[in-house]
Amino acid sequence: MEFALSQAGISVAVSDSRASYVHPLVPPAAPAGLSPVAVYLVPWSPNGAVPETDLVQVFGTKAADGLTIDQILNEGDWILGESPARGLGAAEALRDLAKVGKQARAASVQVGAFSATLILQDPSNPAGVRPFGLYWSDGGRDLYIRAAAPSNQLVDFARTFYC
Repeated sequence: MEFALSQAGISVAVSDSRASYVHPLVPPAAPAGLSPVAVYLVPWSPNGAVPETDLVQVFGTKAADGLTIDQILNEGDWILGESPARGLGAAEALRDLAKVGKQARAASVQVGAFSATLILQDPSNPAGVRPFGLYWSDGGRDLYIRAAAPSNQLVDFARTFYC
């Protein structure tokens, strides 16, 4: 499937046989002080399953080419990701945290009509930032926002899509 994603001066044509995005979620505006700097298709294979593809948008102050997710977050940039719905919404995030005894790091919030889970995540390395992650599903796609920013800013940004 092919589509074009255009936002605030970035226009990217994306084609991937594994991606089934009909209408990618385009934020009405970037987070305060940031601009859209990159759009990626990120293939991954959860638990060895059939490979899937996430559409990832990066919001920052400079180009994100060649940076890892950790480097993007350490720079203060934000990540908005989406995938076709595969059951990785709010309830599943809470369940997975409970399995490893980390449910105290999570809070349930509303994003429009949808339940979301806000999680204080572990840094991937000792020098890394400790980002928040917000996870929800709108039934057609699973979505997430990751950023080393105050949690209320992630929730407010997510709500701009639906409110």
